[in-house]
Amino acid sequence: MLRRITPAEIPHFYDMLYKPYIEELRQYGGCDGMTLSRLIYHLSHKPMEALVFDVNGSDAGFVIIEHVSNEELYVPMDYIIEFYVRGDCRRKGIGSEAFSELLEMTDRPFFFTVLPRNEGASAFWRRQIALHDLRPVRPDLGQIRFAGNAQLFCLRKSR
Repeated sequence: MLRRITPAEIPHFYDMLYKPYIEELRQYGGCDGMTLSRLIYHLSHKPMEALVFDVNGSDAGFVIIEHVSNEELYVPMDYIIEFYVRGDCRRKGIGSEAFSELLEMTDRPFFFTVLPRNEGASAFWRRQIALHDLRPVRPDLGQIRFAGNAQLFCLRKSR
């Protein structure tokens, strides 16, 4: 289901998935996202990757992850920058399946933010936390800062 996008696929990914995601995110007070050139730069020059949720040859959603392992954190973590399931693909288990597969790919703790006004996303993440028995991790206080009113969640798989 999860498929890494290649550099050649980034423009198509940007138009078909990323831009609709950003448009939807704005409804909840989210940011303007990245330009295509900035996204290409980040995916090419930073420890980041974009994975598409491939369902029967169709792109149903995506996740963008940054692998953070510098002095900003006391332990290397993965930052789930964006996680999106297309509107017509929701409530079909695609996001849950993609997140389960993502968890199988790493043992590192991870963090993500949720906009409080996005009740659907909040409910999705609460289900995933319970389903996978995820446990809170406390990052070094004061080292991770997010603009806006997003809620920060730092979690790891139970051991």
